[in-house]
Amino acid sequence: MKPIRYALTAAGCCLLAALVVLAFGRGEAAQDASGTPPTAEQKLAGEEVGLSEQVTAAREQYVANLEKLLDLYVRTHNDFKAQMAKEELDSLRKVVQHHYIIIAESLGPDLKPLKNIPEAEKMFADARALDAAVGDRADESRRKALTLYNDLLARHSESMRIADAAFYAGQIYENTLKDYFSAIIYYQRAYQWDPQTAQPARIYAARLAYTRIKDMRRAKEFYQAAATADPNPAYRAEGKAMVDALTAMGY
Repeated sequence: MKPIRYALTAAGCCLLAALVVLAFGRGEAAQDASGTPPTAEQKLAGEEVGLSEQVTAAREQYVANLEKLLDLYVRTHNDFKAQMAKEELDSLRKVVQHHYIIIAESLGPDLKPLKNIPEAEKMFADARALDAAVGDRADESRRKALTLYNDLLARHSESMRIADAAFYAGQIYENTLKDYFSAIIYYQRAYQWDPQTAQPARIYAARLAYTRIKDMRRAKEFYQAAATADPNPAYRAEGKAMVDALTAMGY
């Protein structure tokens, strides 16, 4: 029986949580390392990491138990209950599993791509190679690429690659994982970190906010950013037209 492949496994969640600790600091760890009591913000970050890890582990345990139950019904030729279990598994495949640990969010909007860091360059090149995969294992390769992009952001936050890494991570969240909330955050960070980026991050964030999230006020904000600063004249025109349309709609 082929297992369900969720967007983020428990092991992947643990890795992302570790990267958040690197980037932002887990409250308890901060006190152990320095003797200084953790700030309220650090405590909340640690609480979020712990809860998100529990959610991911519970998701995977639920699926594993349901697959075992289906296997039991198949082995015992209980076709009626096997169909019940299969329907439940099929329903789970359609549910988007959101990521609540978002590296780009934790790093804040004020990073700058300042340095050529050899390790970051290699990580970026490796991620891009995985990102370009085609065929049956393309989605799996892109998940690996996403881990590398996030690792780069957490470990080398002054790298000249951070804005591009954020943009390409946003592409994976949008197109492979269908996690539009996370994609918007990564697109936004791409142009916040590098206002001169050649990537169409502003218009991509705007389109997702408008068509997928249905958050018209945020969409207008992103369209305005595109109208003002997108390097592509067509995207600037689209941004201006959508700002006018949303204004006319009362947003």
